[in-house]
Order: sequence, then structure tokens, then C-alpha cells
Amino acid sequence: MSSLLVVLLFAIISLVCCGNAISNWEQLGGNPAHTGEWMGAGPRAGCNIQAWTRVPIPSNTNPVFKGLSNNRVGVYFGQWASQVTFFNYAFDVDDEKQEGAALLWNVSHSLIGVVAASTPLLDVKRERVYVITDSLGSGLFCFDATTGKSVWPSFLPTADSTCAPTFGGPEFSLLFVGDWMANFYAVDTETGKVTWQFVDNPPVSPNQMPYNFNCAPVSHPDGSVIYAASLHRLYAFNSLTGSILWNMTTNTIVDMTNPSVQLIFDWANDAILFSGKSNSQAVVKTPLGWRKFWNVAAFSVDASTGAVRWSARPENETVSTIALALSTRLGLFFFGSESSASADPGPYFLQAVFSSNGTELWRISLPSAATSIVVDGMDTVYVTAGSVLAAFDALDGSTLWSWTHNATFANLLAFTPSGSLWVADAKTQFAIGPSSSPCINGQ
Repeated sequence: MSSLLVVLLFAIISLVCCGNAISNWEQLGGNPAHTGEWMGAGPRAGCNIQAWTRVPIPSNTNPVFKGLSNNRVGVYFGQWASQVTFFNYAFDVDDEKQEGAALLWNVSHSLIGVVAASTPLLDVKRERVYVITDSLGSGLFCFDATTGKSVWPSFLPTADSTCAPTFGGPEFSLLFVGDWMANFYAVDTETGKVTWQFVDNPPVSPNQMPYNFNCAPVSHPDGSVIYAASLHRLYAFNSLTGSILWNMTTNTIVDMTNPSVQLIFDWANDAILFSGKSNSQAVVKTPLGWRKFWNVAAFSVDASTGAVRWSARPENETVSTIALALSTRLGLFFFGSESSASADPGPYFLQAVFSSNGTELWRISLPSAATSIVVDGMDTVYVTAGSVLAAFDALDGSTLWSWTHNATFANLLAFTPSGSLWVADAKTQFAIGPSSSPCINGQ
């Protein structure tokens, strides 16, 4: 399939099947390719920092957004409280005027065990929202996005998953999700029933660590192939039947132990972008003892064959496995990295490489490890690193603005429909207004 055809196909799918990719931030990474890219203009000038303290319970997962009427936006969270109740919230926020938040609806489900929730998945076409829970009553839940009414629950055969669900299959009628016990599922969007299941190397004893699919899979733009990572392996499945098209098995571990990690589909190059780590470790003696470093790299893998196209691992550096983003406009892949040459933690970097060949364009220092990266349509990269939120020029890495908060940022960055950048600490939600908003100096 030609690159132009793939680009056009992805654009049509984004607009028709999965909603307007520019207006809504509908899933982990914002769009079906999980690029972390918003095509509009973000807060390149660093303006209008607004805190929403009226959010009644802090979000423990990443928000998604849906444009409503009268220039308002629904903000959907998956939450956990104590150990017995799962919450899903949608807030009606006046996104243009930046005036507070009003509760649209919330639902709770009594579950057994420690409860967490995935990043929700918005289905604008069907007016639904899907969320995974992690508990002894684990399941995939479907709610009406307008009212919060339960459409169906799908209690999966095993527990322990906070993997963000992903669309795929014919007409994107299937949901895909994995778990900590090496199970990968295809679930019907209309009924919640499992249509096929794959198990990768289940543990032979209770003490053996299994492979796991606790990550965000990604679909080919035409929905025919779903890509998923299970530690040492990267799989390509026929999305309708579950048959394995190819799998990539090397000494590289695709570190998907954090559910905020995503595979990215690079449709311009028909490739899968991800970061992984090798089985070997470098060991450095520090004043406090020995420090281990995984040998980590960023990868591009051919989506049709599974062949590695390139890997980017600068000498004496490891690559963050959580902070990844792709600018499809510029053909640049952004990721965080850490030097392993020092006996102490750090120094830390943000790197930009060309997604076509892995050649480095620039590298800049960060105050701590990058935890989230997004990019907008104005060639701006936004990064959280500890308590710092900063904006950089995507073409040369120059700093545009930086805000040091009095607490560590907790969730991944996301964009609202008007271009505000949304971020949170453990207690408060923040929105940084788009470039058209008046600047507030000193914040």
C-alpha cells in the first residue's frame, strides 16, 4: 500500500469512524495511531494557566475529551477510590472561557480487590465510552457517553489489566485489550462478547513471571491488523480471526509493564514505533551501591513483515519507555532518555529523530526523566518531567516556555477540543490555554 494511500485512509478513518481527530482527544495518544499529536494550535505561548479545583476526585488515569454543544467539552476519567469502588467521570467544562467544571454524570461499580482503571476510549460514532478495570472483578465496561448509563459489562476471564482499549477489525467494530496474565482479547463493541483470545506463554508455576499484554495495542489504519506487545515479542494479528501474521522475537524486551505506554503506528512509513530494552544490563558502582541500567532503544519495525527498520540508542544512554510522541507532519519521533555514563541518576534528555531512518535531529537536557510528550500542529513539543511542564520548538529543540509546579505532574498530557493543554497533579486538574488566549505572566 502506498504511503499516500495509507495517509488518506488514516485521515478518513479518523474523521468518519472514530470522530474528528482534530476536535477530540479520544484515547491514549489522542488518536487511533496513538501518536500523541494534535493537529491544531496548542499553547505555544504558554498562556492562561487555569486550575480546576472543582473536580471532586483527582484523576488516577489519563483523560479523554469530547466536544459538546455551546463550545463545551466533556472530560472523561477512569478513577479508583479506596479498594472497592470504580468511578468513571465526565465533566462539562467551558473550554473557551476556561470557567470551571460541572459534573455531567458519574457511575460506580462495586468490585473486589484493588481497583484501578485504564485510560478511557471514546466512541464518538456510537456515543459510548469504554474503560478497563483492574480488580478481582476485572472487566471491560461500556457506558453511554451522554448519560453514563451502562450499555454492557464484559467480565474478562482473567484479572489485572489497566491496558487502554483500542479499536480495530471490520468497520472498527472490535475492541482490543490485554492483561497481565498474557491474554489478549478481541471484544465486540455492540455486545461486549469476546470474539477471540490469544494466550502468550502462560506461567507454569505461581512464582513464574508471565509475559503480559498490559499495554495499549494499535491498529493498522484500515483495521485489518492489530499490533500488540508482550515483553519479548511484538505481534501482528489478523484483527478478525486472531491468526498471527508475524511476530518479532529478539533479545529486546518491549517494556509494556506500564499501561500508559503505547505502540505508535507511523502510517507515513508503514511502521510501528516503540521503545524496548534488552535482556542485558550495564552495572555501575555508585556511592550508594551498584546501579543497574537496562540497555534500551527506540525502534521502528516494518508493519508488514516485523523486520526492524532502525533502532536509536545513543552511546551510554537508555530510552524512556513511557514518554513517546510522533509528529506526522514533520516526520519526527520524540522520546525521553537517560545517560547511563554517570553513577548518579540522570542526566536526562529529550530527543528528536527522523521517523523514517532514526537519524537524530536534536537532543536537549531535561531536569528529570520525561513522563509525557505531546506535539501540536504548530511544531511545538510539550513535555512533563517531574514538576516541570515545558514547551519546545519541534524543529530545533529551543525552549519556548517552562512552568515549574509545586507538585509532581501525575498524568499524561492531553489536548482539549479548543487546543488547551490538560495536565494534572495528584489533586488538581490544570489547563493551559491555546495561543489565542491572553497570556498570564508569572505563572
